Amino acid sequence: MVTSTEADLTSSIVAAISALLGPLHGGAPSKVDTLLDEIGSVENAEAVIRNKVERGERIMGFGHRVYKTHDPRGAA
Repeated sequence: MVTSTEADLTSSIVAAISALLGPLHGGAPSKVDTLLDEIGSVENAEAVIRNKVERGERIMGFGHRVYKTHDPRGAA
C-alpha cells in the first residue's frame, strides 16, 4: 500500500516491516523467533517440534490458519 503511493523504497520497506510487528497481524514473526530460540540448534529441532505436535501446540511459521489442507504458497 505504501509503495502504491510512490513512496521511496526505504519508506516502503520500513512500513512493511512495521506492519508485521503490529498486534493485529498476530505477532507471528515474533512467535517464530521465540520458537527458533527454544530450538536453539539444528540438533534440537526434531525433538522440540515432535514434543509440540504431541502436546497439540501450534507450530508458528508454517502457513496461515485459513489453509486447512495445504499452504498454496508452497506449491511447486
